[in-house]
Amino acid sequence: MTPPLLAPLVPLLLASAPAVVDPGWCGARFAQDPGRGGEAPSLAGLPGLMQVPSASALADRSVMMALNTVHTHDIPGAVTQRNAFLGFGLLPRLSVVARGTSLTNGQAIVDAQGRWGLRDRTASVQWLALDERKWRPAVAAGIQDIGGNAAVFKARYLVAGKSVAGRVRLTAGYGQPGSYSLDGAFGGVEVAPCRWLTIMAEHDGRFRSAGVRVEPAGALARRVRLVPSVDVLWREGDGRVLAAGFRWLPPAPRSAGGAVSTPARPAALAPLGTRGATGEAALVEALVAHGFENVRAAWHGDTVDVTYENRLYNREEWDALGVVLAEMAARAGDARLLRATVLRVDLPVLQVAVDREVFRQFVDGALGDAAFADRLVVRHPGKAPVAGAAANWSRFHADVTVRPRVDHMLLSEISVAEARAIALPEATVQLGRGVSVTGRKTVVLGKTRLFPDGYVEANADQLAVHVTRPGFPFVTGGGGVLTQVSVGQFAPRALGAALSTDMVLGDGRWSVGGVAAAFGRTFTALERSVLVGSVRYRHAPLDLAASVSAGRYFHGDVGATAELERRFGLLEVALFARATETAKIAGYRVSLPLTGRRDARPGAVRVRLPEYYDFTHWKTVLDPVIGLSRTDVGVPLQTGQELVRGFRMRDRLNAVRLGRDVALLREGARRVWAGPEGGGP
Repeated sequence: MTPPLLAPLVPLLLASAPAVVDPGWCGARFAQDPGRGGEAPSLAGLPGLMQVPSASALADRSVMMALNTVHTHDIPGAVTQRNAFLGFGLLPRLSVVARGTSLTNGQAIVDAQGRWGLRDRTASVQWLALDERKWRPAVAAGIQDIGGNAAVFKARYLVAGKSVAGRVRLTAGYGQPGSYSLDGAFGGVEVAPCRWLTIMAEHDGRFRSAGVRVEPAGALARRVRLVPSVDVLWREGDGRVLAAGFRWLPPAPRSAGGAVSTPARPAALAPLGTRGATGEAALVEALVAHGFENVRAAWHGDTVDVTYENRLYNREEWDALGVVLAEMAARAGDARLLRATVLRVDLPVLQVAVDREVFRQFVDGALGDAAFADRLVVRHPGKAPVAGAAANWSRFHADVTVRPRVDHMLLSEISVAEARAIALPEATVQLGRGVSVTGRKTVVLGKTRLFPDGYVEANADQLAVHVTRPGFPFVTGGGGVLTQVSVGQFAPRALGAALSTDMVLGDGRWSVGGVAAAFGRTFTALERSVLVGSVRYRHAPLDLAASVSAGRYFHGDVGATAELERRFGLLEVALFARATETAKIAGYRVSLPLTGRRDARPGAVRVRLPEYYDFTHWKTVLDPVIGLSRTDVGVPLQTGQELVRGFRMRDRLNAVRLGRDVALLREGARRVWAGPEGGGP
């Protein structure tokens, strides 16, 4: 029987006109970065044809979202299957895809509200073991439906693929026998007359399928790095299948070499020595005019020292550091060495020193990023090099934010999720050097009918005072070490005290920390405790961080947590697993930026958005009975002023991170020198 595909394809082909008229977009599809070209998803979410995966990977640091609707007979009684996918090129060869599935037909299983449905949440991973070469096929291994209870796409497989002339790709593999999909030997063929059009045929070990994939936006989509795709497919026994999605592709990677690969000096930059007045007073006045707080400056021989606190530039300290160093270089007089100390709550957390002439060459474009990074001296000081009163002191400056969040009950995958939407107004007030007060209150915006009114989640309502000092407890001046004592309410019916410590080792690749706390319904009845230690590692070239923590968590369960986090531009993506006495869960976190690059100036009261919105999704794994979305497994204690997020700037304030992102420092400096006064150092 001929697959009924032609009618739905007419509007798609018309919409593809921009792609057709673009000669470059009709090139050889599979000749472009074979095996890692940012492939479109299969019906299972991983890169592939229809059901059959391809020996490829999502482009490194890319994001994929897709939806499809399938008329299926794979599950008894089910007719319609709807899938939603969120995938990431988490590592250069590793693709990770999260999936949510709903199966319905109005019969079979009925939930408490009288609706039929089977819902499944799970994940799939694929590792590209070998890239394609001239005479060698690409080879990949994958696992679909890790821990899912519906397990519609359950499979364990090995797959190989080889392209021919850049326009044809052959795929063959073997899946674990007896699975719902990829049962035994499978294979497929893709023919791509143009990059925007792919014709597919496959056999997944049980059924035949055929179809067409169209990427209608053509070269324009590649330029804006947002590539949509539409699939019109036919499956034996199921009939027509429609699927749609898009992929966000990452920008071109930065040069990692030490050669001169930096932007040339803009002509707008004025010549040496035209910035304006020099000296301590002029330098302090200029930095305060930019909006920095707790500013101090002093000359020590041929070294100019500045301490400053940045609450102006979001997400990255290096924008602010570039501005500060540019002003120092322009107003340093005869000083040779520039030394800037970054403050948090008026405490020193990072110090960067560089020769003035080296900095000038770097900003001018005569010195490459890697060569400049090698000339930086970065340390974590135990005390600030400049004492005395600060200009634009941050005492009694308050920040007010409103953080959105969604809370979930304990629920099974077969039931309807009970949830509530809340807003968390938060306030932080600096009282003095290392002293602050934080508060947070839960405001319920809406909830489902069965969500209990008395539901309480950890770290929701808070009011605490925090005292932070450099060094270990009872020992001051320890470089790279911060210790914080927090006293107050950490959650409803959780009043007590917490001691937090964080220590950066060496150049910042490794950190260790810990939290010890005792709390209860009153300060005189501290019947609960937390004791957790952690180790963190950062891999700068991949912008990757890994952490492991273990101990007794907020709900009293003992166990361990592991997390792998990577940045996708401004986006943060993390995979985590928690195993305690209560249960074992696994999930992912996506942190979306809510603020711009630069915030309003701090003042007596500043209302702003939270820097990130953290969307977290997880489920119970390795449970032989049923998967639950438990909220009481491995929950950390949040004091309201965590050292890693607040003082380490989400673990980015260290030498390895600066060495990777020095280009941002140059951008900040050039904005200063090309400003209204002009001027270079």
